[in-house]
Amino acid sequence: MRLKFTFLILLTATFLAGQSATNLSAIINHYTQWVAYDSCSSTLTVVDTVGFSPGSKILLHHTQGGTINTTNTAQFGTITNIQNTGRYEIGEIVTRTINTLTLKNRLVYPLLDDESAQIVSFPEYGNAIVSDTLRPLPWNGILGGIIAFKCTGSLTINAPILADGAGFRGGYSYVAPTNNCSWLIAKTGYLYALGNWRGGVKGEGIVPGQTGQELGRGPRANGGGGGNDHNSGGGGGSNTANGGQGGNNNEPSTFGCDGQYPGLGAKAISNSTGRFFLGGGGGAGHTNNLLTSDGGAGGGIVFIEANNIAGNNPKISANGQNGMNSGGDGAGGGGAGGSIWLKTSLLSPNAIVRANGGNGGTATGQNSNRCFGPGGGGGGGRIITNQTSGSLLVQGGVAGTVVASTNSCNGTTNGAVDGQDGSVQSFSAIPTGTFPSSAPSVINEPLSVSVCAGDDAVFSIATNPVNPNGLQWQGLGTTGWDNIAGATTNSLTINNVQANTPTQYRCVVDGGGCFFFSSDIAYLQITPEPVAQFTGVAITPGTYQFSNQSQNTNGSAFWDFGDGFSTTDVSPIHSYLDNGNYTVTLTVWNACDTVSTTQNINLLLPPNAAFIVPDTTTKCNEAEVLFINTTNGAVGYNWTFTGGSPSTSSAFQPSTTYSNSGNYTARLIATNAAGNDTMEQYFYVQILSFPVASFVAIDVPGGTQVQFNFTGSDALYYTWTFGDGTPASSEQSPLHTFPPGDEDYIVRLLVQNECGASILEQPVNVNDESVAVETPAQTQQVVLFPNPAQNGFWVQSGIPMQKITLTNALGQHQKVIVGNGGLLQYFDTIGLPAALYWVKVELLDGTVVVVDMVLR
Repeated sequence: MRLKFTFLILLTATFLAGQSATNLSAIINHYTQWVAYDSCSSTLTVVDTVGFSPGSKILLHHTQGGTINTTNTAQFGTITNIQNTGRYEIGEIVTRTINTLTLKNRLVYPLLDDESAQIVSFPEYGNAIVSDTLRPLPWNGILGGIIAFKCTGSLTINAPILADGAGFRGGYSYVAPTNNCSWLIAKTGYLYALGNWRGGVKGEGIVPGQTGQELGRGPRANGGGGGNDHNSGGGGGSNTANGGQGGNNNEPSTFGCDGQYPGLGAKAISNSTGRFFLGGGGGAGHTNNLLTSDGGAGGGIVFIEANNIAGNNPKISANGQNGMNSGGDGAGGGGAGGSIWLKTSLLSPNAIVRANGGNGGTATGQNSNRCFGPGGGGGGGRIITNQTSGSLLVQGGVAGTVVASTNSCNGTTNGAVDGQDGSVQSFSAIPTGTFPSSAPSVINEPLSVSVCAGDDAVFSIATNPVNPNGLQWQGLGTTGWDNIAGATTNSLTINNVQANTPTQYRCVVDGGGCFFFSSDIAYLQITPEPVAQFTGVAITPGTYQFSNQSQNTNGSAFWDFGDGFSTTDVSPIHSYLDNGNYTVTLTVWNACDTVSTTQNINLLLPPNAAFIVPDTTTKCNEAEVLFINTTNGAVGYNWTFTGGSPSTSSAFQPSTTYSNSGNYTARLIATNAAGNDTMEQYFYVQILSFPVASFVAIDVPGGTQVQFNFTGSDALYYTWTFGDGTPASSEQSPLHTFPPGDEDYIVRLLVQNECGASILEQPVNVNDESVAVETPAQTQQVVLFPNPAQNGFWVQSGIPMQKITLTNALGQHQKVIVGNGGLLQYFDTIGLPAALYWVKVELLDGTVVVVDMVLR
């Protein structure tokens, strides 16, 4: 059966506090009942709005609701659908009328039409002092049972904060109009209607009671079961821990009405995450005499947030109420402990925070041989806090006992059971709605994008609020707008875009079922990849017209002609200078890619005959002329050399020898498969002889001056040394003055040209009277060629040579060869470093000639 439940909302009224503290006592909260809720505007319709004001906050709590098993079995009272029962959240009032409160944001947990709720103010203070007992309005079936407030500063608790017994009400004592108690009639039912003598009244719980099920031992969710006939005890209420079963009644006579089916303890609410409950009421004991068998009320709910908590033995309590003690009937079950939510940065170590279950009622035997049923203990409550200091108590209530009985049951629970201990759990914040009650808006519309085929396209939308109730992206298909599966966030990604991908998209914004609209249409432009292609046509030999036929390039082009030249012209003309195989590469691009294509050109042009020869060629004895071929594109060469030896050649780069000075002609005919070309050049060859060193000395009367006249030939450079320590002379025929006296001197003449060098040494006798020159029998000639040399040189002498010595200026790298009396000798210098060397030539007649030689 689906039952309507009570739903509680707590309001927070904000007070501006200075340095002083606000005194708190009695009831500080205001309560009102929920009537309706418009989720679009987040407007609550309530019974009245006294004590509520814009800017203040509320705590909305789903106090009652859900459904239970209502069969007359042991499953009676089991929760089958808890719905939003126990949910709670903070809200802020924006506007207020006589019976409406409009909130800033929409509620986290919806209010159902068959639910009941209450709204309680949630005052906010700076510093506060509890100067006298602070209590809630006790739960009256519609409102109450909750204390809620916040201190941004210090909370000093000098008087208790008590929500004891402020929760769900215990079953009340009930005497049926008639009582047909008989030991022959079973009283085992889990539910009975009012007027029936077989059961006591059930305790109240999160699921409201239904007509026809008010009595009996079956618990109503977290409300304890009533004791069944005859005079058995009521069961304890529960929160998140089980209540205890009531005790039995044992009649002393054989035919007396025993009570062996006491009220069952209420069942723990298992689905407690994110929920807070009032403590369940204890079931009433079965009575047929006095009205003293009430079940205890459950503890209330306390929400406190403070920066720090101190005081004179501060106490925060939400205990369940004890079951009523009976006199001649079954006793009441204890109420369950309530719920406490406590957040503070500092809790006084002597603080007591408790949500204990109430004790079961005591059954009085009236000093006779009677064993009436005691009440079961209420289950312990629940504490959620971020603190571990102080005393945090959630003990189950103790089962009642039989007292003042002469029976052996005296002092026992006679089957009554203690309530189970509750739980202290880690802190969790109070939920707060974040979705505005106003219509959502689009801050940034999705923009059109351009992507390449194969890439991903991303669209995004920015809304206020950032996360509205719902977003759904759509694409325009062939039959209209289609939802895109899974596309429910602020961003849409279209993977691997292809030519057939839809090109129009939009986002549908759902403002919580109240405001529904679509964004602007965003377009997807798909850019194709570039395609490179071209043709090339020869318009003259070696010149090509290239036609660019590429696609999707936006005019981009880079040409590499394969010969070191390039251009960015779209369709260029290019001329090649040489034959060869050329790879022409065209590269094009766009935003998506860069691609290239190539073509090969095999080019053959008629040759261009060309060669280089010196304008004037000067050589010694004979001239070997090397012709440097600079022809392009030829495969065959036909050379003709007039007056040369050889006179023809087919070599690529030939040489020929000329023996006489004169003007000569060289002709080259270059050929290939495409044709031939001829080039003819004229040049002069000069043949030089080796220099000859020879001189005569002529006395100049009247002193020691001597005139030296050069009588040799073919010399270009002269070096005279006179043997008297004076500096050398480079004149051709110098006049030299010797020191006074009679002395013999060795005069040495070195002459050089491009072909080599020659040296002559002669003794000269000089005195004050005359000069005598000894003329050698044979002219001394020593010629080195070439000089400078590279890998070797020739030594030529007019007198047979017997030894040649080569030494550098440092006396290193000496090399000696024997001339064996020859007049011409080759001297190999391979391996010798480049430097200035002295060549010492020893002749057979005893003459020694020294000549400078440069190796390079």
